[in-house]
Amino acid sequence: MATNKQLHKIQSFVEDQVKATKNSVVLITTKNGYKVNNFNIHLKGTYWALTDSLGSEISRFQNVRMAILAAALHVKKKFGLLAMVEQTDSKLFTLKHDKYLFEHKISNKYNKEVYEDRLSRTTFELDSVYKQISELEKSVGLQ
Repeated sequence: MATNKQLHKIQSFVEDQVKATKNSVVLITTKNGYKVNNFNIHLKGTYWALTDSLGSEISRFQNVRMAILAAALHVKKKFGLLAMVEQTDSKLFTLKHDKYLFEHKISNKYNKEVYEDRLSRTTFELDSVYKQISELEKSVGLQ
């Protein structure tokens, strides 16, 4: 039979584990999208909706990766970074659109030199944005 000291050790261990999991990010794929702890992410028309456990929409994102990152920031209570994530989502959407447009113009040989220069600059900016996203993901334990 366990002694009081052993029971106390077990109880302390269990409490520590519960505390650790409260702040950890748990990402689950669902049939409609993703679930990050108590937050749901699902495609709603042309955007990804981030909703809380009650179903209230918190934010909208063009990129699912950014929606997952925002949910993880909510879980970690890093609310100061949420505005940056929303701005990055918008910038990412614009840069991807620009890249597609420039590639299309180049393939049609329309002002090829001008659009190659613009494509090069856009590709560089996209790489920079992806590095920023990767750093943010590391900060909340998604990588």
